[in-house]
Amino acid sequence: MAKRGSFEWKLNIGKGNKGKIAWNKGKRGLQVSWLKGKKRWWYAPGSFKKGQMPWNKGKVWNDEIKKKISDTKKGRPNYKNRGKNHYNWKNGKTELNEQIRQSLEYRNWRRAVFERDDYTCQECGIKNMKGLGKTIKLEVDHIKQFAFYPELRFEVFNGRTLCLDCHHLIGAKERRPNADCKW
Repeated sequence: MAKRGSFEWKLNIGKGNKGKIAWNKGKRGLQVSWLKGKKRWWYAPGSFKKGQMPWNKGKVWNDEIKKKISDTKKGRPNYKNRGKNHYNWKNGKTELNEQIRQSLEYRNWRRAVFERDDYTCQECGIKNMKGLGKTIKLEVDHIKQFAFYPELRFEVFNGRTLCLDCHHLIGAKERRPNADCKW
């Protein structure tokens, strides 16, 4: 007898079920044994009990009603915590660093570095391929630091493609050159 959960056990279950029809084949919606044969007015969409009217039957949606609904929604939390009312509001200022990293020029630079390096980590040589079993997260690293060399921020020769692990390792070595880092 195969051990429960093993590959052989799973194969035996599959062989045992071969040719059987699935319990829910051809059935739609909620399938509960005590409901079979009973009328289910609450389950069928758009149906009501005998004599029951839909809540919106005969309602006219004119501009006045639409404005009332809109005004009531504005008092809800998802509307009141926007813009100036948000706790993290900084008078509409976005840091220069963040603006640069969200710019089109930065995205084009990043794509150019990836294509030049053929989407391969320049330290360990790993690349996203079929059959690898996991997705490799690649990042673009500035060789000369982003903060200290603003004139080299968008130069393709100043970028390199690294996987997440190598990027952490290199970053740690640059911050503490004598440390023996193992991630």
